[in-house]
Amino acid sequence: MLELKDSSLREELPRDITNQLFDGAMRGQVTLPLVSVVITNFNYKEYVVQAIKSVASQTYPFIECIIVDDCSTDGSYSEIELQLVKLGKKSFRAIKLETNSGQLAAMKAGLELASGVFINFLDSDDLLLPNFVDANVRLHLNPFYPAAVSASDMMQIDGKGQLLAGTYVSHFKERGTEDVPGVKKLLANGVSCFDARVAIGPPRSEGEYYIERAYSGWPVVACSSLLFRRSVLEMIMPTSTEEWRICSDYLLYKLAHAIGGTLVMPSAYSFYRRHESNNHSSDPVYGAYVAPDAVSTVALDIKISQYIEQNAALFSSFLPESFVEELKSRDIDRWVSVLFGE
Repeated sequence: MLELKDSSLREELPRDITNQLFDGAMRGQVTLPLVSVVITNFNYKEYVVQAIKSVASQTYPFIECIIVDDCSTDGSYSEIELQLVKLGKKSFRAIKLETNSGQLAAMKAGLELASGVFINFLDSDDLLLPNFVDANVRLHLNPFYPAAVSASDMMQIDGKGQLLAGTYVSHFKERGTEDVPGVKKLLANGVSCFDARVAIGPPRSEGEYYIERAYSGWPVVACSSLLFRRSVLEMIMPTSTEEWRICSDYLLYKLAHAIGGTLVMPSAYSFYRRHESNNHSSDPVYGAYVAPDAVSTVALDIKISQYIEQNAALFSSFLPESFVEELKSRDIDRWVSVLFGE
C-alpha cells in the first residue's frame, strides 16, 4: 500500500497525480515496481560475494537478484552458493552456465529468469551503494520524460576497495546545466520520486536531466550504473550472443538509448572497480577517465549499425525510416576522420 510519510508533501503535488495515486479507491491497488539485479560473473571469486552483499543491502523493498556464473573455473560458484545460504533470501538465486558463453549470453540468461519491470546488470567486480535502486526508480517514475534507461556516475575503487576517485566520468554532469540540444532538464518542482517507505516529493537534484533518444555518443558510465526498462531489453536482446561475448553493454545501451532516451543523475550511486583483470587496468592515470581507442569505438558502432540494418523490421516501429542510412553516412564520415584525420 502506498502512503505519504509527510502530509505536507502532498500539498506540493499536482492535484491530478495526487488524486490518481492516493484516492481512497486506489489504496492497496498500486505498488512499486519490482527491480531485478542480474549479477554476471566469470572467475571473480575474490569480488562476487561483495557484489551480492551490495545488492542485499539495497534500501528499496522490491528487489530480486539473479547471479549468473559463466562457467567459472576459480571456485566462484561455490562461493556464490555459500553466500546465498548465509543470506537466506528467497528472492536471491544463482545459475551456472554449462559452457563459458560470454557476457551477453550471461546477461540474456539472467534476463530470461528475471521478473522485474526494471533490470540492472551488475558486473561481479563492481558494487552498488545502498540507495542505487531507490534513486534510479525515483528517476524513472518522474512525470515528465519516460525513458528506456537511467544512468548515474560511479566512484572508483581499486582491487582492495580503496577509493581512487569520486567520479568516473564528468563530461555528462555539465549537460544538466547547459543549453545543449537534445537535453531536457527535469523541472525542480516536479514529482520525481518516492522512496522505499513511500514518500512523494520533488527531484533530489536539479541536475537530473533527460537526453533525447539518439544513436551517437556515450553519455553514461559503465553498465553497472544503468537501470534498463525490461520491455526495451526484451526488444533489443540479440537471438545469437556469440559475436557479442564482450562489449555487450555497449550494444544494449546504444540500442536502448536510440529507442527511448536516457535519464541521467550526476551523483554517484555505485563503485567501479579497477584491477589487473578488467579492461581499464592499463589506464595511464588511475582514477581518471580515459577516452576509448577511436578505431575500436568506430568499429563497434559500425557493427551495431549492421545489426540494426539486419533487424530493420524489429526497429522500424521506433526509429525513422532514414535512420539506417543516416547511420551508414555517419559511420563513413567517422572512418574517414579516424583514418585520415579529416
